[in-house]
Amino acid sequence: MLADVFNGMADNLQRQIVEASRERQRLEAAMNASIDGYAAVDHDLMVLFANDALHRLLDRTRTADN
Repeated sequence: MLADVFNGMADNLQRQIVEASRERQRLEAAMNASIDGYAAVDHDLMVLFANDALHRLLDRTRTADN
């Protein structure tokens, strides 16, 4: 019984992770479709995301880290 509850919770968590990943991919695709360059930064001004247009504007190549 308890094992079934934990398995159900694990399945639910896995579904939530998959959905969050899909949503992130959709959001990233939409942001990269923009012709305007922009970046998302945190409170320390560290770049969290920069779209493809900004990379082109700054003549930078995207890497896995950016």
